[in-house]
Amino acid sequence: MLETISVIIPAYNAARTLRETLDSVRAQTSPVHDIIVVDDGSTDNTASLAQSFAGVTMVRQSNAGPAAAVNAGLQIAQGAYIGVLDADDLWLPDSVACHLQQLQAQPHLDVSLGWVTEFICPSMSAADAASFRPRADQAAWLAGASLIKREAFERVGRYDPAAKGYGWIDWVDRARSAGIQFGMGREIVLKRRLHKGSLSTSTGTKGGQGILSAVRLALARRRQGETP
Repeated sequence: MLETISVIIPAYNAARTLRETLDSVRAQTSPVHDIIVVDDGSTDNTASLAQSFAGVTMVRQSNAGPAAAVNAGLQIAQGAYIGVLDADDLWLPDSVACHLQQLQAQPHLDVSLGWVTEFICPSMSAADAASFRPRADQAAWLAGASLIKREAFERVGRYDPAAKGYGWIDWVDRARSAGIQFGMGREIVLKRRLHKGSLSTSTGTKGGQGILSAVRLALARRRQGETP
């Protein structure tokens, strides 16, 4: 299989962080061949910033949420391997290389996972930054810390837009039910930015509402005895 890589970056009002995210993708020691930014109805200059990067494909849609944005990217992604990266997070230079090494060493795997390190966004005020406390580096079941074989999406399907900002959690549940094989590496592959605009602190996801939506979808599927 050709080692062609696509990365999908769903972005909503992400102009403050998108440049750094794209730079981290372009700095990979194993090149990413297909960089797709999906502008999810932003009202800032996210779209123009994405278009200013040579080699970046930019898709625009009315605001429909991160899961729908990922699906829009999947529709045009060309790579044999797919990555999904939030527009405020960063890949380390060897992130893709680490994933490829794990997938090649264990050909039965469908999804490679790695570790995450967290950092407080340096643009925040001292008062805002004080409300965040980075956790210790840890193994990460996060979309941004994964690389997925295209065949896994063909078997499981795309994200369910009803899962809102937690399409990845819902997809993992469906993937495990479908027998998709996950492997956890030991390298840090994701730098997760902590700031007031991050998904975990955004409207509609506070208090675990988004996770609850994903859990409800999973329970409904099990009651119906089927996976969409």
